[in-house]
Amino acid sequence: MDVALPEPDVVSCFFDDQFHPHLPAMCLDWSDETLRCRIQSWRLPEDLSLTSAVPNRFGVDLRRYGPDEYAVRLLWNESRFQWDSLSRMQLLETSLPKILAAMGTDFQYMLEQPVPSVTQPTLRPKVA
Repeated sequence: MDVALPEPDVVSCFFDDQFHPHLPAMCLDWSDETLRCRIQSWRLPEDLSLTSAVPNRFGVDLRRYGPDEYAVRLLWNESRFQWDSLSRMQLLETSLPKILAAMGTDFQYMLEQPVPSVTQPTLRPKVA
């Protein structure tokens, strides 16, 4: 059973310029010394796993592109990841909901963002 993580303190915020566009991110301080030092396996999309303690540098950007299609950019300490097409189930099976819950972010709410509408170009009337 997954145990909930304690809320970290946000020490600072910054933009990671290794992503384009830059990714908003945070430096985190986890109050529990044992947690900060405990190395564990974290589940990421596409069957990736990351062996690490809780992240000290963290940023995530999730964009919904279709009814069940998401693009994700992730900063975890010094590691950077980008996925262009993930399903809701692929995201729910990761450790991201657990990390975000500790920071007070509702992952389900992030997944429910509206799908961008495809707008038709505005036609200009012909001038005679």
